[in-house]
Amino acid sequence: MNPSDQTESSADRVANPKSPIRRLLTTVATVTLTGVFFAASGAAIVGGSRAIADRAATVEAPLPVPRITVPVMAVERLDGFQIDRRFAGQVEAAQQTGIAFEAGGTITEILVDEGDVIAAGDVIARLDTRLLIAERNRLLASRQALDAQRELARRTAERQEELQERGFASNQQTDQATLTLVEITARQAEIDAGLLAVDVRLEKAEVRAPFDGRIASRSADIGATVGSGQTVVGLVEDVPPRFRVGLAPDLADRVHGETKAMVTLGDKQWPVTLDAILPEVDPVTRTRNVLFAFGDNHSVLLGDTGTITLTETISQPGFWVPLAALRDGVRGTWTVMTVDESADASTAAIEAVQIIHADSLRAYVSGTLPDRATIVADGGHQIVVGQALATTPADGRLIQSADAGAH
Repeated sequence: MNPSDQTESSADRVANPKSPIRRLLTTVATVTLTGVFFAASGAAIVGGSRAIADRAATVEAPLPVPRITVPVMAVERLDGFQIDRRFAGQVEAAQQTGIAFEAGGTITEILVDEGDVIAAGDVIARLDTRLLIAERNRLLASRQALDAQRELARRTAERQEELQERGFASNQQTDQATLTLVEITARQAEIDAGLLAVDVRLEKAEVRAPFDGRIASRSADIGATVGSGQTVVGLVEDVPPRFRVGLAPDLADRVHGETKAMVTLGDKQWPVTLDAILPEVDPVTRTRNVLFAFGDNHSVLLGDTGTITLTETISQPGFWVPLAALRDGVRGTWTVMTVDESADASTAAIEAVQIIHADSLRAYVSGTLPDRATIVADGGHQIVVGQALATTPADGRLIQSADAGAH
């Protein structure tokens, strides 16, 4: 073979893209370029890291986060709590009545005046009884006349019986004499009934006090003509008054003799005790009337309006905490920040709670709080879980707000 042909043949193989030699050369070139690229990138990264490290070395290190000082207090688990509820009511007399005459007439005497204290059975007023006395005298005269007629009829009946026995009188005459005596006796009984009626009317011509009491009003004077049932004086029983209040039926069912209650009238307060729970429900207010007695106090004004405070005990384990200790949780829940003292330093922790009752200063809650837990009484929104804390006792207002519910 000609050497020149062999040389040409090799060049052709290199120039041919499908030649193995050509592919080998291409791969070697690619690997070489990639290595150069990565080497340059590595050098750039190393250089940049050194520059960042040098710059950071020139900046001062940040100061440690200082401990935040928060007011804390210990809370105690309770078996239940007491709440005060207030309701409006009115003072009324134990007994109150209007004194009136059963029959009308002219007043001749009024023996009492407003404010007088009287005893049961005392005469209050009298009517003019002259017509009744005249009627009684007439009946007495008729009675005397009948007495004479009866005596005559008795004697006649006895004589007729004797004559009949001897055969000198008929049965007709004897029966007539006997029945005449019976008739006169009946007329006597009629007169006696009339006399009794007059005596009753005379008795009712004066009114007496049905119970010990005080004259609250006087609506008639001497010489006035009053009708049947027209009030002459108003009488209230001279015993401690009562306080009437309407309560919801379920609350009225929970009221008992041991229930503590206090009535506020103006700027004064009076302790009261349960007197009666009425059985019916008011059709308008849908409440049950409950009556409380004022004890031995007579200075309360009748008709005065006020409020009654009922203390109710709720059996529900929980804790009293200040309102300032509560924080919003997720989905409408509440949380309380606590102090974890298990580590070397006091740190903030969190517990979930549920509000059972709340007033203007405190809330009664239940939840995951342990007994005698130390809580952040105020400012819990300023700290996060795990944050180091410096503690100080809570001020008296916060402590008293929680302690007030514990008693």
